[in-house]
Amino acid sequence: HKILYESTVAFAFNKKFFNIFQIMRANRFSNVASTYDRHADPQRALADSLSIIMPDCNPNEILEIGSGTGILTQLLINTYPVSKIHGIDLSLSMINLCKERFSNANASFESSDVLTHSRPNYYDLIVSSSTLHWTNDLLFTLKKIYKNLKPNGFFVLGMMLEGTLHEIRELKKEIAPHKGKGLILPSYNKFNDLILKSKFNILKKNHQEDKFIYPNTHTFIKAIHEQGVTTIPRHDQPLNKTELSKLVNLYEDKYKTNEGIYATYETSCYLLQK
Repeated sequence: HKILYESTVAFAFNKKFFNIFQIMRANRFSNVASTYDRHADPQRALADSLSIIMPDCNPNEILEIGSGTGILTQLLINTYPVSKIHGIDLSLSMINLCKERFSNANASFESSDVLTHSRPNYYDLIVSSSTLHWTNDLLFTLKKIYKNLKPNGFFVLGMMLEGTLHEIRELKKEIAPHKGKGLILPSYNKFNDLILKSKFNILKKNHQEDKFIYPNTHTFIKAIHEQGVTTIPRHDQPLNKTELSKLVNLYEDKYKTNEGIYATYETSCYLLQK
């Protein structure tokens, strides 16, 4: 009876924590829905890379995980014009944007999460770009996606990896080592291992680093803030004004070019099959 009671309490606590975490994520991106596209060059570049490795097939049902403002959705419509596209996203504001933007397309959208969206052996193609790095348990998420695919179905995935924005992470660690690390992204090798553990077959993959130029550090920080990237996890502490000012000055000194300052994005693209 004691073991059963403790298990029940633990389950209830974890479920409550999961729901709170989901609400925080949804609020983060709902708050930036209207500004996200202004600064989405890295996300557009990753989506463009995915469009090159889309499978040569005629999927009936497509699931897009993390449809956001529809950057990848438009590429899917162009590539598979007769397919049914179903987009899910935690942010209701972004879902509403997509509903308005693609009202004349064969696409539907709902506020939902990949961890609770369950349609086993249903989708011919599942796609996701610049989204899965926000999940707490990548292996569990990959296995969930695997279950929702039909046998021999395809999964096209674009990931942000640990080298992304490493400049600002390293400066933050130097300036305020006592404060949290922020979002921890997986390494390329670790993520490849997770894919294999989830039983997917890797048909194609591409790994690269790109540097994106911003006029100055203030513009850069504003850009990632208006994409929800600078929202800190629970128990982390934000930089105070003195620390933030020091970060801006150091960034200008270390990462300045003739065109402005740069920020690195490390990404990988995959064509996987069940």
